[in-house]
Amino acid sequence: MARIMIVDDEPSVRKLVGKLLRSQGLEVVEARDGAQALALAGDPPVDLILLDIDMPGMDGLETLRRLRRECPQAMVIMVSGIDDEARALRAMEEGARDYVRKPFDLSHLREVVLRHLAFAA
Repeated sequence: MARIMIVDDEPSVRKLVGKLLRSQGLEVVEARDGAQALALAGDPPVDLILLDIDMPGMDGLETLRRLRRECPQAMVIMVSGIDDEARALRAMEEGARDYVRKPFDLSHLREVVLRHLAFAA
């Protein structure tokens, strides 16, 4: 069973996305910020991380940089409510696999996650 981490400072987003992914038979871990994500990502390791860019404290781009060093096996999909092509490109250059905009189309998000997991299998 794939292990997915949702990193978002909004509890309602974590709850909604967690419910969606659990319904697909995936194990879900939730983190409220970058520091908690780093603490939870390695043991046991996560396969895929949905990472919000805009978070207080350590933002998603800095969290991504640290995750790439500490958990290089994990695929990262960046998430943002702001349409900022430059930041999306920077995230991809830093090692993110994809970029999804909020508000989510849940069926699209499910497809993106399942596609990346299938590609890694």
